[in-house]
Amino acid sequence: MNIYAALALCFAPLLIIFLSIRCFAHVGIIAMLYAALLGLLAVAPISILQFYVADISFLQSDHWITQLLRAILFNGLIEEGFKMVVMLLLPSKRLSLGKFFLCACICGMSLGCFESAIYFLQHLQQANTIGAHLIYVQLFERMFTSDAVHALCAGLGGLFIRSIKRMRIDIAALLFTPLLHGLYDFFALYDDFKRFSVAAILFLAVQCRISYRIQAEEKEKADIRPQLKNTEEKEKAEKPIKKITERKTQNRIRKKT
Repeated sequence: MNIYAALALCFAPLLIIFLSIRCFAHVGIIAMLYAALLGLLAVAPISILQFYVADISFLQSDHWITQLLRAILFNGLIEEGFKMVVMLLLPSKRLSLGKFFLCACICGMSLGCFESAIYFLQHLQQANTIGAHLIYVQLFERMFTSDAVHALCAGLGGLFIRSIKRMRIDIAALLFTPLLHGLYDFFALYDDFKRFSVAAILFLAVQCRISYRIQAEEKEKADIRPQLKNTEEKEKAEKPIKKITERKTQNRIRKKT
């Protein structure tokens, strides 16, 4: 496979999700492009911080506990933390909850695809002619796993950002985003436990659904409250008028009798 075709393939998931959201959810192209650029914007600070964190001595051990802490700190907290920071720039007031969530997923997918391209180039330099085939296999694996994790984590992080702006903080979204990303990377390190990395992806999808439904229900309640207040005020305003009309009718009846 040509190297340029392989690099283009790294960004195929981003193109697929971009076109799917545009066709089925009708999100604006400018909003989606802005979300994708925000994902790329987070790459530089993440890379710089990870470069310095990688030299911390207690993270150099091969013990599984150290590797777990490294995955949660290195991949979970740093990557998802900076993604949340850049997603603060998403125009939440102009987007509905669903469209905001989808733009957050695009932001994460953009970062994940760029990471896949860097990963591919780094490993291709180290691979010989025989092992190069394995790099392409790993590339396809990342397209269906790592990119999905980045998109779902960004979506969950976006729901947390949305909850902050709505003054109803979603603690579960804040905690599960770096934790599940770290667990995915930890299980992906070991061939015998890779199936658990798939479980982390499914749990992420479930948590996104739960957080989304909670915020959607809260929004519905918030929208209903003003309507109830308006109806109560109308009823209060109509009560004196009803009393006056009732008195008039009673007076007419008395006069007739």
